[in-house]
Amino acid sequence: MPDDLAGDATSALALTAFERDAETLDEDGFEKRHGHAFLLHEGELDPTRRAHRPQATLILSQGGLTSSSPPMPRPSRKVLVYPVKNTGRSPFPRIVTVGRTKNNDIVLADVSISKFHAFFKEEGGAFVLSDGESRNGTFVEGQRVPTSKQGKPVALTFGQTIKFGALTFRFVAAAELRTLVRHLT
Repeated sequence: MPDDLAGDATSALALTAFERDAETLDEDGFEKRHGHAFLLHEGELDPTRRAHRPQATLILSQGGLTSSSPPMPRPSRKVLVYPVKNTGRSPFPRIVTVGRTKNNDIVLADVSISKFHAFFKEEGGAFVLSDGESRNGTFVEGQRVPTSKQGKPVALTFGQTIKFGALTFRFVAAAELRTLVRHLT
């Protein structure tokens, strides 16, 4: 997915390409184009907890992919998709940052999320996660993730549950996301 999703029209085009790629590309091609790790959040983010407007995200729902910008009727199932990849917004090129402000690679607009909440790093083809001294913590499978000052980062495996503040995500590989997209569209 392009890193520079600026407006609704661009978002809609990127989402159409993402949906098309799930149907037309094999697993390797899909991964090369969109990255190989994603965070999935079931349901919408609570608008009463919104800190400010979030980044454009992918919303998978029964009936297809949609942009996060225009209002839409509530489908029976909705999944927010956040690619775990460097977007160039963060000043740290070797990590993927998670936080509330728009200078993070993954922007989560929720009051429980710190401005700079946590970060992913890819080491030898695998991802590790560290907390960024956040106010409400980062957890993998219910266990608190240490800050880089407190200890070693937590090694991640696909399928694990990750919680940033009050928001819960599932960490998935591109192949699983591709299958999900193909199933929902």
